[in-house]
Amino acid sequence: MYKDEEILENKNPYFNLYKVSKGDNLTKIAKELNIDINLLTALNGLNKDDYIYPNQVLLIPKRGISLYITAEGDTLNEIAKGFNVSEEELIKQNNKLYLQKEQLIVYKY
Repeated sequence: MYKDEEILENKNPYFNLYKVSKGDNLTKIAKELNIDINLLTALNGLNKDDYIYPNQVLLIPKRGISLYITAEGDTLNEIAKGFNVSEEELIKQNNKLYLQKEQLIVYKY
C-alpha cells in the first residue's frame, strides 16, 4: 500500500496529486490505487509503457469521483447509462459537454 505522503491533497474537487516514488511504474500505481490503467495514462498524457520519474506528479481521481473519456460516436444517453444517472444529472455536473473524442466526463457520487 502506498504511503499517505505520496497522495498530495489539493483544492481541485475531482483530483488528488500522486507523487511518484522510486520503483513505481504505471501498472503498479494503477493497481494499488484501484484505477484503470487506461484512464490513468489518458489523464496524465502518458502511454502504458512510458517511464515515470521519482517526484513526478500524476493526477489521480478522488474517491467518489467517476470519470469517462469519450470516444468517437458516444452519445449522452449511453454515457449517462454507464454512470447509472440521468442525462440531466450528467449535464448538471459537467460545465460543457461537446461529446468530442477524448473529452473528460466527470460524475461525483
